[in-house]
Amino acid sequence: MLLLAALVLAVIVFVFYAFQYTKPAGPAVNLSLVDKEKMVFTAIYPGVKQNNLAAIDLVHKWPRQPAMVIVEPNGINLTEFARGGNDLALRAMLDYVSEQGLGGSGTIWVPFSEYNDFPGSPNPKEFVPAVNHFAAVAKAEFPGSKIGVLLDCRSNLGYRDINLSGSYGTVSLVPYIDGLDNNNVTVLFFQGFPRVTPEENVTRAVTFLNADEAVEAAKGLGVGEIRFVTGTASVYGADGSKKIRHTPAERSEIIDDIEDQVSVARQAGYNVKLVIFAENKSRTQADWSYGGNTALLRRFAGGATSSGIEVTLFDPKGEIELSSLA
Repeated sequence: MLLLAALVLAVIVFVFYAFQYTKPAGPAVNLSLVDKEKMVFTAIYPGVKQNNLAAIDLVHKWPRQPAMVIVEPNGINLTEFARGGNDLALRAMLDYVSEQGLGGSGTIWVPFSEYNDFPGSPNPKEFVPAVNHFAAVAKAEFPGSKIGVLLDCRSNLGYRDINLSGSYGTVSLVPYIDGLDNNNVTVLFFQGFPRVTPEENVTRAVTFLNADEAVEAAKGLGVGEIRFVTGTASVYGADGSKKIRHTPAERSEIIDDIEDQVSVARQAGYNVKLVIFAENKSRTQADWSYGGNTALLRRFAGGATSSGIEVTLFDPKGEIELSSLA
């Protein structure tokens, strides 16, 4: 009798965990619509020597294809930059990249990414002229390249919508694109990630990746394409802090929400693309990777490609074999 009871209990536990941790695989991944490591990061500095070193590093990690180059400011005063105060340093970096045969056709330069979510975010009236100036200089050096702007759903003012776990102010990204020269700035990147800490639990994509906000910005900029940059994490919290873990089922629910937001933008008539952040940054932030859970990543990418959406996997450590997603 005890043996029978133990077997029944074992079956109940198995079914419970199977329900909690499994999810239908979803559509197959169309690998022709997936690429890897297309996004690379670099920094821009006020000084020529620092920018030369940054350019050398950028060329070293450039993928074997045209790239999305995310240019993050370091010590840059936007007002001074917009006036040309850093042109010598900027041109030194761009010239070196050009000498290596990179940076031209197919490349998207994205200056001052997610600047609207930086601590002490700049006045949009400082941000817009700075982006316009970078775009003018970069397009003069690389006429065949594109210029994009990457804005975070969470600005220094808060989120657009009210999350179930907390209240945030209604915001708009329009001030950050109003006045951008859309003859040069032609690509909109819209970024948003779940935020899970002991103080907040923002896991609804309608809050951290609100498509209405992206559509409003795209309409204001006058572009027909929105590239969503997002991901899900298995572990939130940097080393030394309290870590919060998410099960595959919890991550899968977030993926469902992300798909819903991407669909909103498509239904509004926009061409959409998806950048899935898949790097383990648990030492400083969270583990966004999918190591050991290919099925979950397959479901994420498959849901997009089945709708004809191109996917870029940001996997700088080379942990993902594309063939494993087939």
